[in-house]
Amino acid sequence: VEAAVASDGVSRPKVSCKTEYLPSGLCAKVELWSARDVVALRVNGKLYGGEGGRLAGQVAHKALREVHLWRQGSRVRFLNLIFSDDSHICGGEKKKGQYKGLLVDGQSILVTYSAAAL
Repeated sequence: VEAAVASDGVSRPKVSCKTEYLPSGLCAKVELWSARDVVALRVNGKLYGGEGGRLAGQVAHKALREVHLWRQGSRVRFLNLIFSDDSHICGGEKKKGQYKGLLVDGQSILVTYSAAAL
């Protein structure tokens, strides 16, 4: 098993990642799963990320408007998704990290994920 040393000095197995577009426009259902970090998104039944964590929130029949996330290394520590009707779902723990925000307004976005996390 290949391993990589993370920025915190801990050796972890290398995990292959995939990058795909999230669907644009109206989503039938969006679920956000998290633990200490964001674990996965399930959009219209397709899982982007790993298994585990707890269901942090879900919405149905809404279009994504904004994405706000805090990253630390390759991990998404906190994710807040805001929808066209101003409802939102969020998960993870806000910690030190780099903030990124994206105005989506119903457009597709690229998501990188692995079997372990988003």
